[in-house]
Amino acid sequence: MQFRMAKFFFINMIFLVLLIGCSLQEPIPDDDEILAIAYSSYKIPDDFYREDLDGGSIYYDNSLSILPLNERISSSFQLCTDDLDQAREWSEATSQNSSYYRKRVEESETEKYFQFRRVYEQNPTDIILSRVHKQSYLDRSMYDFFNPGTILGQYNKKPYNLEEVQELIEYLWFTDYYALGGRKVLDSSISVDRLHFICMLNEIQIVYGDWGIRDEITVLESTYFINKTDGKITYSQEVLKTIQGKMR
Repeated sequence: MQFRMAKFFFINMIFLVLLIGCSLQEPIPDDDEILAIAYSSYKIPDDFYREDLDGGSIYYDNSLSILPLNERISSSFQLCTDDLDQAREWSEATSQNSSYYRKRVEESETEKYFQFRRVYEQNPTDIILSRVHKQSYLDRSMYDFFNPGTILGQYNKKPYNLEEVQELIEYLWFTDYYALGGRKVLDSSISVDRLHFICMLNEIQIVYGDWGIRDEITVLESTYFINKTDGKITYSQEVLKTIQGKMR
C-alpha cells in the first residue's frame, strides 16, 4: 500500500513538473533594472526567434493591399496560400496598388511564408519584403486587423511540439515588433495543459512622453494559447508593473 501511494505521488509530481515547471520565468526585474533595459540596445533574448532582413521591411500582403483605393473597405486580414503563383500575384497586386511601384528583384520561401523582395528603383534603399503566409503553416484569415476578435490565427503545422509552437509565437511577436523601439522581450517560456500549449512572454513596453512629460514603462505578461486540437491561437495580456521613465 505504501509503495502504491508513493508511486501515485511520484507520478503526480512528474505531471505537475510537466504542466508548470517549464512555464516558470525569470523574476520581474526591479525598477532600476527595468530602466536600464528600457534605455539599452537590448531587444530580445539570445535564443529568441529572429531574422536577418538585410535592409528590408516586412509587409504581409492582405485583403486590402491587393485592391485599388476605391474598392477598399473597413476590414483587413493577412493572406495565405500554399500556391507560389498565387502568392506572387498578390505581391504584384499589392505593389501595383501601393503609393508607388516597387520592382520584384528576388523571391524566396520558408516553411512559414513566401517572400518577394521589392525595391523602389528611384531609391534603392527603399526595400519591402512582401510576404504571404503559407497556409500549411499559419492561417490568419479569421483575424480582422480593423475589427480584431479573440482568435489571432490558426497554426496548421502538425504534429505539434513544444519547441515549434514556441517558435510560432516568437515569430508572430518578431514580425510585429522588430522595428518598434518601444517593445522588448524579457523572457519567453512554454508549458502545456490538457487542452492547450501555453506560451508566455514577459515584455517591456515604452510609451514615450512629450515635452515635459515622462516616459511610461510597463512590464507586460502576454499569454498565448494554442489549441491542441485545431491550432486556433488566442491571447491575453496582464500589466505586471508600470514605472516612470525619462522626462522629455
